[in-house]
Amino acid sequence: MSMIDSKELISNIEKTLNIRFKNKNILLTAFTHSSFANENKIRSNERLEFLGDAVLELIISEKLFADELMEQEGKLSQMRSIIVSTEPLAKLCEKYGFYKYLRVGLSEQKTNPTKSMMADLVESIIGAVYLDHGFKFTKKFVLRLFNENIIKAENQKVIIDSKTYLQENYYKLGVRYKTNNIGSEKQPKFEARVFVGGEVLGSGIASSKRQAEKTAAEVAIKKLKCVQARKQN
Repeated sequence: MSMIDSKELISNIEKTLNIRFKNKNILLTAFTHSSFANENKIRSNERLEFLGDAVLELIISEKLFADELMEQEGKLSQMRSIIVSTEPLAKLCEKYGFYKYLRVGLSEQKTNPTKSMMADLVESIIGAVYLDHGFKFTKKFVLRLFNENIIKAENQKVIIDSKTYLQENYYKLGVRYKTNNIGSEKQPKFEARVFVGGEVLGSGIASSKRQAEKTAAEVAIKKLKCVQARKQN
């Protein structure tokens, strides 16, 4: 790639990221796949990927830790994986079109970038931003970039296993279910009610007992969170 092409590439990347880099070489390296680096005897983005992975994990972990309802370490890890695993990172890369600027070797140009390549690219970008602008700036960049993923994860934390979530976070109040079969043998239907602290806080109807109880738990959790939010305001 010529110098003119490199300058044009850097300009396009900066516009896409909406960030001006002081060190243009770091930015260019972030978009250099190992296949391209090996062919041209230059540095790839693998080291930046390593750094970006750590920075991203810290920022998202801090964000989730701030949610006091997420008390269980296992749940925190589960939520973090929803945000920063290969699949969501690859989708993020595709959404913003970062992959279009990835420099790859001749062997890789014949095929579309893999999910792993796109996920690695996002991490290397974060590593480059961190080196060029510092942690405070990178944190704002990451939270802006991942905002939709974070919101989805926050919504899913109730859906993943609402019964477990309710039990783990509100067991001190006492959690119990009362479920009745209101359907027929051919068309089973269950109605579940969940009691928290002796009060009915949620109900659900579904074709299985498990799903009805999960739905009831989801309703209860939303009510409990609303109560907590009012107390904090």
